[in-house]
Amino acid sequence: SSTCKLWRQIFYHPKLWSSIPYRTLQLTLLDRHHDLYACRYLTTNFLSIARSIDIHFDPTDIQIIKDICQILDTLSCTNRQLKVLRFRPTTT
Repeated sequence: SSTCKLWRQIFYHPKLWSSIPYRTLQLTLLDRHHDLYACRYLTTNFLSIARSIDIHFDPTDIQIIKDICQILDTLSCTNRQLKVLRFRPTTT
C-alpha cells in the first residue's frame, strides 16, 4: 500500500476485506500528532466491518481519550458484528 495511491486504494477497499471471515482492526494512538491521520483513515474505512478491534493508546493524553470516545460512539452506530474489543494502554 506504500507503493502508490492506486494500490493503497485497492488494498484498503472494504470489499476486499469483506470476504475475510475474521477481521482485526488495530488502532494506535500513542502520539496523537503522528497517529491520528492513520487512525482516522482506518476507522473511516474499516470500523463498520471489523470483528475484532485492538486499541493501543496513551492513557495520559486527554485528547487521545476523547478520540477513543468518538471512535466508540461511531462504533456503536455502525458495527453490529463486533466480537472482540481490546484496550491496551501503554501504562496503568
